[in-house]
Amino acid sequence: MALSLQQQAKRRTERNRRRLKAMGNGRLRLS
Repeated sequence: MALSLQQQAKRRTERNRRRLKAMGNGRLRLS
């Protein structure tokens, strides 16, 4: 394994945070 589980989890959470932020921004624009 090149990446440790912690690194993978950290990247996953960062990606999810960005996606959630983008979704929130889209919701604000729509409303």
